[in-house]
Amino acid sequence: MSRKTKYQRAVDEAAAFNKLHRPGTPVNCWPGVKDGPPRLSTTRGHAWALPSGEAVVKVHGCFGGLSLTHIEVIPQPAESEMPAMSIDTTTEQPAVETDPSDPTVTVFSKNDCPDCTRTKERFLAKGVPFREINVQEDTEPRAEFGNKTPLEYVKERYGLRMPAVVVMHNGQADSWTGPRPDKVVETGLLFKKLDALVTAP
Repeated sequence: MSRKTKYQRAVDEAAAFNKLHRPGTPVNCWPGVKDGPPRLSTTRGHAWALPSGEAVVKVHGCFGGLSLTHIEVIPQPAESEMPAMSIDTTTEQPAVETDPSDPTVTVFSKNDCPDCTRTKERFLAKGVPFREINVQEDTEPRAEFGNKTPLEYVKERYGLRMPAVVVMHNGQADSWTGPRPDKVVETGLLFKKLDALVTAP
């Protein structure tokens, strides 16, 4: 049995974080050395893995990706635990949302898929951050997919060919399936224009 590489472990760590926490999650973060009082902020996208083997996520007020080791998710009380009298119905509370102008890339993959591997390698080579969802290993229904499993969602929208890639920007989706190096280049140019590329430290 082959051992997982440092990068694959980071991919798994990012996937586990994304499964539990949505963009807009309140966090305590340390942009520099993890010393002293943290900064209160929220995540502004999904976590991903750097080629160096580090799982990172974008956080409001911080440049680039912040290591998951430098953030702590702030526990939120369950709705049933919140006292009814503390709710102020006269004041509209602003919702925490991810910035729609921030582009995101999701790669739906499966095991033993050379095209999936090549697509991920091309994104990494260009410094384009992405989250990977393996439809054979991630089998729990998700609210973001209409309470369908990732596989059910992909089959319904894109068919069975892998990878299925979805790029979101300004509320618009651009998607494709299979090996599309031209689309990877196009996505890289978009991220470069928006100064959203990442590089290994």
